[in-house]
Amino acid sequence: MPDLSLALPRPIETDCGEYWTTYTQQVTADDVLASLRQSGERMEAWFQGVDEAKASTPYAPGKWSPKELLGHMLDTDRMFGVRTMAISRGETQALFGFDQDIYVTGGCFNDRSVANLLDEYRGLRASHLALFSSLQPEQAARRGNASGGDFTARAFPWIMAGHEIHHLKVLEERY
Repeated sequence: MPDLSLALPRPIETDCGEYWTTYTQQVTADDVLASLRQSGERMEAWFQGVDEAKASTPYAPGKWSPKELLGHMLDTDRMFGVRTMAISRGETQALFGFDQDIYVTGGCFNDRSVANLLDEYRGLRASHLALFSSLQPEQAARRGNASGGDFTARAFPWIMAGHEIHHLKVLEERY
């Protein structure tokens, strides 16, 4: 297994652009994989204490329900995982962005049970942890284009972790 301190150091602005560093700066740990494990445990714990009705109800009009927020996490984690894999493998084509609101609406997450969403979440997180921990330093440092911006592959695990921390705060403060 590679030395993660070499493969996945905290990204700097040139690894992902200023907008994305708002997420990477949410991560206080030095080990992004540990941060992803910890935030994953927090996410699961939050949902374990919520009934289906509350999980399907947004805290305000025009906001996502907790189930939709979890579905959004699934969608974005998939995107960040694909971007990590593609760029680390040397992909030279620009990778597309996505409209998060269209994806949430199209995901029909409120029609699914919390248990079903959490099962998918656990499997996806395990897959990403395996991918991220397998990256060699030279793979993690490769650059590519996604959503119209330049990124290193190593930036995406940090963006994913910070994005989740951001949404955990929403769940913990608003519900």
